[in-house]
Amino acid sequence: MHAFSRAPFNLKHGDSVVVRASAVNAKGTGIPSLPNTEGAQMVSSPSTVASLIYTKIPGKNNQVKLSWQPIPSLDKVVMYELLWD
Repeated sequence: MHAFSRAPFNLKHGDSVVVRASAVNAKGTGIPSLPNTEGAQMVSSPSTVASLIYTKIPGKNNQVKLSWQPIPSLDKVVMYELLWD
């Protein structure tokens, strides 16, 4: 979504991402579809989780429990991504 917030699109938070599609094959390019009327909307990038709690599981050498409070600024979280070095 970051690409759509920059030129040439310049969409703002809450704007709809309106698209048209055409099929391309050996016979050429098809007629474009009508613009979509429902679909993706621009949202802001979430902030980092502030209070990650890391707990070793007793008796398990290779397992940990991670817990955190939801990010309050988001209406609904679609996914959290956990990365480990």
